[in-house]
Amino acid sequence: MVWMILFGLVIAGTALVSLRRPGVAIGLMMVMFGLEQFLQAKSATFVERGNLVNVGVAFVALVATCRMLLSNLGLLKWTHLQTLVILLFGYAFLSSLWTVAPREFEEYFQSQWPYFALYFGLGPILCSESQSIQDAVKSTLVLGIPIMIALAFFCEWTGRGIKLSTPVMDGGKLRHYTPPLAAASCAAVIAILTLSTLSKQWGRRLVGLAVLLLCTYIIIRTQSRGQLVAFCFVSALVYPATHRSVSNRAFLELIVIIVILVAAVFAAFVYAGETAGSRWQQNSMDHAMEGRALMVQRLFLTWTKADPLNWIFGLGASSSFRISSFYVHNVPVEILCELGLVGAVLFGMFCWRSFSNAVFFVAQIPSNWEYRSCVIGFIGTLVFLLILTLKEGTLYAVPHMFFVGILIDQIAQKNFSFSDPDFRHVFLEESNELLVFGSSDT
Repeated sequence: MVWMILFGLVIAGTALVSLRRPGVAIGLMMVMFGLEQFLQAKSATFVERGNLVNVGVAFVALVATCRMLLSNLGLLKWTHLQTLVILLFGYAFLSSLWTVAPREFEEYFQSQWPYFALYFGLGPILCSESQSIQDAVKSTLVLGIPIMIALAFFCEWTGRGIKLSTPVMDGGKLRHYTPPLAAASCAAVIAILTLSTLSKQWGRRLVGLAVLLLCTYIIIRTQSRGQLVAFCFVSALVYPATHRSVSNRAFLELIVIIVILVAAVFAAFVYAGETAGSRWQQNSMDHAMEGRALMVQRLFLTWTKADPLNWIFGLGASSSFRISSFYVHNVPVEILCELGLVGAVLFGMFCWRSFSNAVFFVAQIPSNWEYRSCVIGFIGTLVFLLILTLKEGTLYAVPHMFFVGILIDQIAQKNFSFSDPDFRHVFLEESNELLVFGSSDT
C-alpha cells in the first residue's frame, strides 16, 4: 500500500506540474522503465499488474496534452519527422497482410500499440512549446536521479538484475529479476543528460560527477556490455560539444577524455571478466556475437533468396521470429528484410533527418547556451539509442528512440531555417580569434 501511495503521489504531482509546464511529462516518459523496475522490486502489485506504471505515465501525458490542445488545436498538425515515423510503423502494420509470421506479429508487434500512441501521438504535442526541451531535461533528472539512487542502494540485486518482489512467468520460464538492459539504458540516458548540462559551479559539478559514477555503476552492475561501450562513446562526443571550444588545448583535452574512457571500458571488462560474471569474459562475448550474427545471416539470406517483390516490400513484420526463431537483435537489418526497400528508405530518411538536425545544433552559435546543452543532451541520447539498435531490440520495442528524434526535429524547426542557402553564419562565429562550439555558465 505504501508503494501504491508513493506511485500515486508521483503521478498526481507530475500531472499537476505538467498543467503549467507540459514538458515535465516528457521527463516521466524518459524514466518510465526505471520507475517501473523500482516499484516491481518493492511491491507485488506492480508485478501482477505489469502495465500499471505505463498507464500512469500515459495518464500524465494525456493530461498535459489535453491542456495544450485546449489552448491551441493547431498542435494536432503532424511534423515532417512525425509523419515519416508514423508511415514507417503504419507500413509495418500493413505488412501483417503478407508476413510469414502472423501469430508472432499479433503477439509481439500489435500488442505494442499503446506505446505507439504515447510516443507518436501524445509525445510530439508535448514537445511543441519552446521551453519543453529544458523542462524535459530537468524533470528527467529530478525524477531519474532519485530512481537511480533507489535502484543502486535500496533494492536487492540478483544476478544481472534487480530482484522482483515476486517471481513472474516470462516466455514459459519463471523470472526472478527485472530486465537488466532496461535499467542500464535508463541509467545511461540520465548520465548523458547530466553530462550535457554539467555545471561549472564546483559544488553542483561534484554532484553531477557523482551521478555519472552512480549511473556507470548501474550499467556495469547489470553486465550490459553494449550499453557501457555506447555510453562511453556518446560521452566522448557530448562533453566536448557542450563544454569545450575548438583550440589546441581543447583538442588535447578531448583526446585525454577519449583515452580515459577507453581505458575505463578496458579496465571494466578485464576486471569484471576475472572477478565477476561470465558475460564479461571473452568466450561469452564471442558466443553472443556469433549467435546474433547467425540470426542476422539467416534472415538476410532468406530475404535475398525470396521473390523480388519481397525485396521491395519485405517479408513482413515479425518474420524474424519464424525464420531465426527470435528477433535478430539488429533493427536496421530487421527493417530491411521485414519491410523491404520501402521500409529501409523510410528508416534511412529518419536517420538522415536526425543527422541533419544534429549537425545544425552542434554547429550553431546560440544566444542561450543552456538551451543548446539540453538539445545536445537529447541528441546524445538519440545517438546512444541508435547504437543500441545494432545489438539489441526490435522495431516494435524502440518507439522511444523515434520519439527522441521527433522531439529534436520539432526543436530544430523552431530554431533553424532549412531553406537558408547561406549556412556560414550557422557554423562559424569568431570570438577573440577563437571558434566557440560550446560553453555553459550554469
